[in-house]
Amino acid sequence: MKPSVYLQLLDSSLRYLAVNPRNQAVLDRGEVVFEAPILSDRQVSNRPLVEARLDALVREKKWRQAKAHILLMDDFVVIKEEAVPPQLKMEEVQNYLNLQMNDTIRIPFDKPVFEYEILGRAENEIRVVLIAYPGEFIEEYKRILKAARLKPELADVSCLSLYRLAEDQGLISKEEGEHTLILQLDPYSMNMSMFHRDQPTFSRDSYSEVLAEMWVQSKDAGWRWRHSDIDRDLMLNEQFDEIDRFISFYSNTFLGESDQIAQFILSGSYPDLSHAKGLLERRFNLEPQLLELPQELDQSFATLYGLSLKKKTRSGKQKKALEQQDKQMKQEQKQQGKKQKKQKKEKKAKVEMQEEVADD
Repeated sequence: MKPSVYLQLLDSSLRYLAVNPRNQAVLDRGEVVFEAPILSDRQVSNRPLVEARLDALVREKKWRQAKAHILLMDDFVVIKEEAVPPQLKMEEVQNYLNLQMNDTIRIPFDKPVFEYEILGRAENEIRVVLIAYPGEFIEEYKRILKAARLKPELADVSCLSLYRLAEDQGLISKEEGEHTLILQLDPYSMNMSMFHRDQPTFSRDSYSEVLAEMWVQSKDAGWRWRHSDIDRDLMLNEQFDEIDRFISFYSNTFLGESDQIAQFILSGSYPDLSHAKGLLERRFNLEPQLLELPQELDQSFATLYGLSLKKKTRSGKQKKALEQQDKQMKQEQKQQGKKQKKQKKEKKAKVEMQEEVADD
């Protein structure tokens, strides 16, 4: 049986994870470091090099015709809440969103590929959260995978993959008013994402060109600090200033009076993540939690392992929740109908009584 292959394109490397599709056992992991950058402005800039090295990796590992899954760049994802007509059935929501995309639903790029989650159903609307990505980028990733004789399957963004893994480990509270911060900390970049009640609410990326010049990656994918005369912790704390601004903005914009950021999940490829965790704990009034990974996987593989937990179809959990909402709404409509019928009957009796009094 061929393994399921999970891939992540980085500035100058390709990270991979091979998993047994039957039992989730990790079969292989690694990172191919390129001699030149392969991304520019977070887009693939050297496709021939990527295709050649990926093809060589696939032949070496005997992965041809294996199902391949890829992480997308968080920079281009759009997360927004929308309303759809309440009379739609669950299976009709996708078609409705397809028809309205870039018409009544505005997305800042053409031909988006999107997923959605249903937040809830009310009498006059169904609330959904859309997660959209430029279709042209996804098509490019598909072409790269096909050129290496892989079968493109699923794609996702890193913040959703990390949330999925944290949820699988029971680290997420879904209580009303409790929000979750997921921080992906890399040597010179960060992704900060907020979630509330199982849904993404806000995300921001941070990239430092200054720090990118201070780190160098070796052929074995390890990171080395170039400048012994510059305090690494000092530079790291400057990165944390961005987290501080992010939390302040989110607190002022999204949190109610009784709301709080209750969970802080930390992951990423920063070389000494445990040390960074201690600095974060001292800086913020939150204790970061590291994700547990199987078979001694490094934290840098957390996003890929989280991607491996994604299912091809929307979860049964969501379907069950929607069915419960439908049932609740029907019960409310039934009770409302009874109430209206009772009021109509009482009104009719009152009119008849008034007529009898008039006749007398």
